[in-house]
Amino acid sequence: MRSTHCSTHPGQAAGWFCAACGVRLCERCLEKTGRRCPRCQQPPERLGQGADWNFPPDPGTALYPLRGWALALLAASGILGPALALPVLGIFVGLAVTVAVLHFGFQVLDRTARGNPADAPSFLQPHGPTLVRVVALLGALMAHGALGVASLVAAGPLALPPWALAWAVLLPATALVIGREEGLFAAMQAGLNPLRLAAVIRTIGRPILGTGLTLLLLAGATGLAVVLLMGRIPLWGLLALATPLATYTLVFAFRAAGELAAPHHRELGYVTRQRPKPPARPPKKPEPSRRERITELVREERLAEATELLRAEVADHPTDLNRWEQLYEVLRAREDNKPFLAGSRAFLTTLLGAGQEARALEVAQDALNVDEEFRPARPEQIRRLALAARRAGRPRLALRLMNRFSHHHPDHSDTPLVFLLSARILREDFRQTEQARQTLDHLLRLFPDHPASAEARKILADLGETS
Repeated sequence: MRSTHCSTHPGQAAGWFCAACGVRLCERCLEKTGRRCPRCQQPPERLGQGADWNFPPDPGTALYPLRGWALALLAASGILGPALALPVLGIFVGLAVTVAVLHFGFQVLDRTARGNPADAPSFLQPHGPTLVRVVALLGALMAHGALGVASLVAAGPLALPPWALAWAVLLPATALVIGREEGLFAAMQAGLNPLRLAAVIRTIGRPILGTGLTLLLLAGATGLAVVLLMGRIPLWGLLALATPLATYTLVFAFRAAGELAAPHHRELGYVTRQRPKPPARPPKKPEPSRRERITELVREERLAEATELLRAEVADHPTDLNRWEQLYEVLRAREDNKPFLAGSRAFLTTLLGAGQEARALEVAQDALNVDEEFRPARPEQIRRLALAARRAGRPRLALRLMNRFSHHHPDHSDTPLVFLLSARILREDFRQTEQARQTLDHLLRLFPDHPASAEARKILADLGETS
């Protein structure tokens, strides 16, 4: 049968299966791969003892209800068992215990059939679709039981053994059929559809009969224990013993059903959920450089913060004109004139130090447009800029730069020369003879012995005037 032959070597009996891939494996497969699945390299699980009948069950399956959450569920059912003897409360306790056990069982079945048998679901976490399946399974089992009672009435006690075995086989088959459904109506319809139940039994083959026989023996052992102890121990003690035994039988049934379905998960509709490998930890993102941070701040229009970082950049690279240009542009974009004018003074000094007089004139004009009283950082820079402005054909800018120089720097050595240059520009570039004469008179009055005064007298002579 399909369930007992190797997926790679059809002529070999399969004694193992991979829960992750759903393939059946023989000893030849495992010898080549070091006892691992040749497809995914995961350790395979052994098929039930007795490849044809799965009877007696695999020890791992029999011990599963005695570990982890399953054991906690057994303990909880044993504690709550005596409450079943209460007149009204016992009904609700019994229903709650039954739902909790079936809910846990469906999660065990789903994980095992889909290839994750090591996962341990918690019966304390309700799951909507699973609760729907619990209701559907209870309805289907009651319907199956009603048919069995009808057969007993019709055929007598002789129908009891075959009916009991059939019911024990139908329990895992019905759970497997319902376990694929999401809605209540679809789950009920699937659990009562004899064609779908027969298809599951036919797909799994004789191992499901061995599982049914095991369940029948477990149920019989529970019933026998109850009969033997009845009258010898109190009712509450009897219920405390019988409830965990019944819970063990149901959990075993679901676990066994999942193991039966795992080699046939594709045919039965249980898509394998391979456990994803944990993602590799991404490399630690390096801290952005100061330049990258500045670019980000400018893009976000956080100009004050960008200004501080750019000032640090300029301090570290005082002669780098590119950094100065970026700082200057950021200062221009801000609405605060005070840091712009201060930055312009520093930028002018750097530009003049680098011989970039043309760019320095542009910076000076921008600053004067903001504040007509703007002055460079050092007085001697004013005459140099004024001379550069006149050479560049911008005499008006030269006059704006030298405006009120004598007022701000009356004792500076460049003051007479600034008077002389201003007079030349007024006379030669703007033909303002009278204003040029007045400027030269100021020069002669304030600095009569300065060499520039001799030049001033010559200009005044040319103008037909004497001092």
